[in-house]
Amino acid sequence: MCEEEYPDGYYRKFGELIPMVGGPSLRQFLYWYDKEYNKKKKVAAKFGQRKAEMLARSLLKSANGDLQGPGALYETDSTPADDILVSLDHKTIIGRPHVYFVKDVINRLITGMHICKTPSWEEEMVALENASTDKVSYCAQFGITINKEDWPAKHLPRYIVGDRGEMKSKNSNNLALLNIRVGNPPSYRADLKPYIEQQFKSFCMRMRELDPGGIHKEHRVRGDKNPEEKAAYTFEAYTKLVILFVLEYNRKALSEDFLVSKEMFVDNVELTPLSMWNWGMQYNLLQEQPRSLIRYALLPKETCKVTRGGVVLRKMSYACQRGEDEGWFEDEMIEGRREVIVSYDPRNCSSVFIKLANGKEEQLFLTEKFKEYEGLHFEDVKEIMSFKSKQLKKAKNNRNQIEAELDTVAKNLTQVEVAKLKEAQKGRPKSAKFKNKRSVRKLERRIESSAKAWTATKSQARVIAATATVDNQTPVIEKRKLDKMELFLLGKNLERGS
Repeated sequence: MCEEEYPDGYYRKFGELIPMVGGPSLRQFLYWYDKEYNKKKKVAAKFGQRKAEMLARSLLKSANGDLQGPGALYETDSTPADDILVSLDHKTIIGRPHVYFVKDVINRLITGMHICKTPSWEEEMVALENASTDKVSYCAQFGITINKEDWPAKHLPRYIVGDRGEMKSKNSNNLALLNIRVGNPPSYRADLKPYIEQQFKSFCMRMRELDPGGIHKEHRVRGDKNPEEKAAYTFEAYTKLVILFVLEYNRKALSEDFLVSKEMFVDNVELTPLSMWNWGMQYNLLQEQPRSLIRYALLPKETCKVTRGGVVLRKMSYACQRGEDEGWFEDEMIEGRREVIVSYDPRNCSSVFIKLANGKEEQLFLTEKFKEYEGLHFEDVKEIMSFKSKQLKKAKNNRNQIEAELDTVAKNLTQVEVAKLKEAQKGRPKSAKFKNKRSVRKLERRIESSAKAWTATKSQARVIAATATVDNQTPVIEKRKLDKMELFLLGKNLERGS
């Protein structure tokens, strides 16, 4: 800057004009720099506006200042856990699981969770269903007995905030059926959903203490122990451990930065997420819905055609007994519609759901033609059909070459047989070959059957007898002489025919 903006003159050296550096001192420069630019502008100039918003913006507002009670706002997200798992037979390392949490913002209660191998909308919808349904039966699946009071969250929120992954997909629009509004922060702005992000931090720290396969260093250096060597938890055992962590967290004290209101002070509320949830139920903004409706709303949907073979989804057909009784597939319409909206679970293709005009759901099952695919993941079926398509395409490419073999043989054989036919019919009227067809056919069948019989004592070559008629009565067998028995039988057949 001093060279370009404040030169005191120039001198020539090496054939170039060199500026004589002048201008302000470093102390003077820093004085005006600090006076003209605040911290946020400095960070924005160095690292960009996004970093400036995260690292240098003012923190004058509260993330939950406008919320009135439990269920006003949920935050949800997933993260890879810092733990290594093994397969069900304890023989193979299967890597790190992904953990989904759903958290109520105002009281910090974890309302739902889910453990999976890879994140997707399929796994997100399981976490949301877990957050809005009863936890007693869920914990019982893993051998954990609790009361409703231990984990009372079984409600739907008014708002929910996720990241720009699963919650930004078109499937999240289905939450509108449950009167839930969805929000997504801008890219790289995890600070706009701080409670769920901090939850993952405390979760990973706690689980590393408990799991022998915990990852204590993100990047290992030479000499560090491999955490995979001590991995012992299976997927099911790890899920049980995470459930116990959630139950523990919901009973533990809130963080130091939690703001206690005067109403909490007057009511002498215990500062734990569980107690705060129970106390906040007097400002109830929660709604409960049956599990079937929640699942219907969360499941992905596609518009499918109604055909005589059933409702077609992903090249597979579905039908139900009610549809057969009411003739849906004969008319190729369901309640007057040739297309219906189908809800399906991508994890299993065995059945799908449609919604009828009366609001009830009807479950459709795979038709008999596709029963082989029952129980498979939709991606597995997709792979099978892709394999079929590739194989058929490959076979069709070889079709011309395969057909060429038969075409060549047939062409040559035709020439030979036509020549034989002309030779045999030479000098005979055209009508001659239409006489005594039945008799000759019977005789040839017997001769051929005798030659191929399992009890035959010698091998006999098949001979196609060409017949001629003398005086319209006596057949002449060419190219082979008949024995006395065959001539006798042929004469008897001719007597019956006449």
